[in-house]
Amino acid sequence: MKIMRLSSLTLALLSVAIAPAAAEMPSIRNGNLTTQSASTGLDAAFRKLVEHQSEPAWIGYEVPSLPGHRMYCGNSERRDCLCRLESNHESYSQTSSDDSDETQEPGIMFVLFRVQSHRVERIRGYSSYCRLDAGGLPLFWLTDVRPSESVALLESFAEPSGSLTKHTKGMTDGAITSIAFHADPAAAIALENLVRPDKPVEVRKQAIFWVGENGGPHGVDVLRRVLHDDPDHEVREGAVFALSCSSSPAALDLLMQTARDDKDPKIRSNALFWLANKASDKSAKAIAEAVENDPDADVKEQAVFALSQLPKERGVPLLIQVARTNRSSKVREQAIFWLGQSEDDRALDFFEEVLSH
Repeated sequence: MKIMRLSSLTLALLSVAIAPAAAEMPSIRNGNLTTQSASTGLDAAFRKLVEHQSEPAWIGYEVPSLPGHRMYCGNSERRDCLCRLESNHESYSQTSSDDSDETQEPGIMFVLFRVQSHRVERIRGYSSYCRLDAGGLPLFWLTDVRPSESVALLESFAEPSGSLTKHTKGMTDGAITSIAFHADPAAAIALENLVRPDKPVEVRKQAIFWVGENGGPHGVDVLRRVLHDDPDHEVREGAVFALSCSSSPAALDLLMQTARDDKDPKIRSNALFWLANKASDKSAKAIAEAVENDPDADVKEQAVFALSQLPKERGVPLLIQVARTNRSSKVREQAIFWLGQSEDDRALDFFEEVLSH
């Protein structure tokens, strides 16, 4: 596998990531906390605890997390949120678009594993300001954890050993999401490994999302390879969505290229939809070109719909132009339909002009 080029963010965090993180103990209630050092190796310390645990318990530790990335419990984003580990509410993640110093500083995340009958049953991650309710179960807290060893441990749970079930999918998703939040170069390498075509489809789709969300220019290169080489249509659709989530300028360029050149009409249509969500001058131009030039009638129709999803200051003039000049009567009808849905004064003026003639 090709060695990954380190992004500027990765380089900035490297001095933090290569050493064990500074200890930050969780705020625990309704549980018995026991600490143990993993300085001689996380994998061995973790698996020894699992091997000896027949009754339900939790094992956890903390690692540095990416700037602007937070993991919450339930639907709470409060900094004093209480996360009930034994509830059915999975953690959920959020990436901040706020450029304030606070949101862009590296944070701390807790990685937690529920174990029972000598095996791992569930994986969750939470931001360190979340308080934890252990539900009356023991919580074994590992200290001196190296982030790269955490990534390796989680990657070992990122693929189901057998067929994918609701239970194993939940654990796989938890492992991949937790990997993605690590402020360590090993995380990006692990995600790239998990999008390889020999991995299960559901694993690739989940990893691809985080490649787009976190990967920067290198992530765009990974997604380019997926779009070009992956044999699975769902995975390629996932790569298109991941491009729409990326903040890299190269992602928009690749999204436009995909909308124009991909051999699969459904992929081109999908790219046009997500281009509309980008709402830039470049994406609007690419959508308008697809209306005019795409060889597939269904893609043209999707492109007209994409114009209707642009902000009105961009979309309405382009729809009027299509309604006036496009060679296809069906495309013109579609443009007129979406103009009618817009309730825009310019669309009403256009209708009055047409009716007057």
